[in-house]
Parts: sequence; structure tokens; C-alpha cells
Amino acid sequence: MSILASFRSIGKGILFSNVFIATCAFGLVCQTYLLLNLPIRYWQASLAFLATFFIYNLDGLLPYKFNQNVVVSERKIWVIHYRQKLLFCIGLAGAIALFLFINYGQPRYLWLIAHLVIISMLYSWRIIPQKNGDLIPLRNIPLLKIFLIAYVWSCVTVILPLLATNKLSISVDIGLLFLRRFTYLFALTLLFDIRDYKKDKITHTLTFPGLVGVLFTKILATILLLVFAVATWLSEVGPALLSLEVSAVIALAVVWLSHEKRSEYYYLIFADGMMLVQSLLVFMATY
Repeated sequence: MSILASFRSIGKGILFSNVFIATCAFGLVCQTYLLLNLPIRYWQASLAFLATFFIYNLDGLLPYKFNQNVVVSERKIWVIHYRQKLLFCIGLAGAIALFLFINYGQPRYLWLIAHLVIISMLYSWRIIPQKNGDLIPLRNIPLLKIFLIAYVWSCVTVILPLLATNKLSISVDIGLLFLRRFTYLFALTLLFDIRDYKKDKITHTLTFPGLVGVLFTKILATILLLVFAVATWLSEVGPALLSLEVSAVIALAVVWLSHEKRSEYYYLIFADGMMLVQSLLVFMATY
């Protein structure tokens, strides 16, 4: 195997195994601490990494997803090939995450974690009954999935890190930070609705592109990034402000360069990657 082929194989493994998206979660937790001038709780960031890895891979390995009448992607083929190894890694990640929570977590915010876990499970598992007797996951409820994704990610990367430091309070600054994270993630998540436009039509899942079209979905993402930029302007100063605004501009370019025929790599690297880019920009600005 050539060096280039080896790099491609490693890259696929990082992307398709959800290690990359889990790293984005790690980065966003660290970013929250940096923006609030708090010591980074690396155990909390690691917990976010492990939980993201666990949930995303569990979602990808659900049996019914291998029987859907949709085009089998390169990622799906990779997951099928490495299914047993992924199952082992999922179990290991879950065990380490449980160890971290038992040793460092605090029971008083177990309620928050519990409801996030429930949402994450209901998101993919077919347990919600319909009038016709069928069972569907939360993600199939019209227009709901993006709100759920942005909400869960915002809680995991903003609220939980603050609870871990006993710094969570009802304040304008915390409210603006949560709003910024939510709108930024919502805008990026809309891109995956654009990517899945045709697949969602086949599975009869109503999404924003299916409701208002791809163009207006991009306009909505632009509005959300504008809200993020304004909220950032009102709540940050100095290098941190500049780094966050730059991340919004780059994200805007990613939004307008996206379309349903783009390679899956575009969305995995650039759409998901904007979370990591933003975290790295904040890191460079605050250190």
C-alpha cells in the first residue's frame, strides 16, 4: 500500500468512525472554558468526546438503517466492514465515560445528562408510535431533528462544562454564550439537511430543504450566522471576538458552497470541521 493510500485509509477511519466529530465536541468544551477564562476541565472535554463517539456510532449501527431503500454510501460500506471493531470501541468508550462520570461527575446534574441521553436515544430508535401503527424515531418528526441536534450539542458543550465548575448561573453572558453556540450549530446542521435532501425525500422525512428549498435553507443558515455574529459582538472583546467573527465568515462560505451533490467528505470535513476550526481560532486568540 502506498503512503498516499495509507493516509486515505487513516482519513476514512477518522471520519467514518466518528473520531473527528467527537474531537469537535472535545474542542467546543475546551472553547467554553477558554472564553469564560476558566481552567479547562479535560475530564469534561474527554467525557464529551466519548459520549459523542458512543452515540454517533450507536446511531450508525442501528439494524434498520441497513435495510433502508437508499443508495449505499462509501461510509455505510466502511461501517459494515468494520462493524465488529466499532462495537468493541463503542463498549470501551461507554465504559470509560461511565468511569469518568463516577469519579469526577456530580449527581446533582445527573438529571440534565439523563434527559440528553433520552433525547439522543429517541432521536434514532423507532419507538414513537404513529396512528397507522408504525414506529418512528424523533428524527423523522417534521423539522424537529435540527433543533434537537443543536440543543443537545449546546447543552453538552456549554451547560455541562459550567455545571462541572459550579459557575452556571442565570445571566446575560451565559445566555448569550448558549445562544451563540446554538445558532452556530443550527446553521451548520442545516447543511446536512441539504446533503440528505434526496434521501429524506425517499424516507418521507420533512426537512427545511424539503419545505422551503435549498436556497432558502442557505438563507436561513446565513441569518443564524448573523445572529451568532451580533451576539458575539455584544458579548466578546479583543482577540476572542475577532476569532469568533472570522469563524462565522468561514462558516458562511461553507454554507454557500454546499449543495446536495457535494461529496460526503465536504460535509464531514468542512461542515463538521467548522466546530474544530472555531475552537482552534479561539485557542490561538486566548493563549
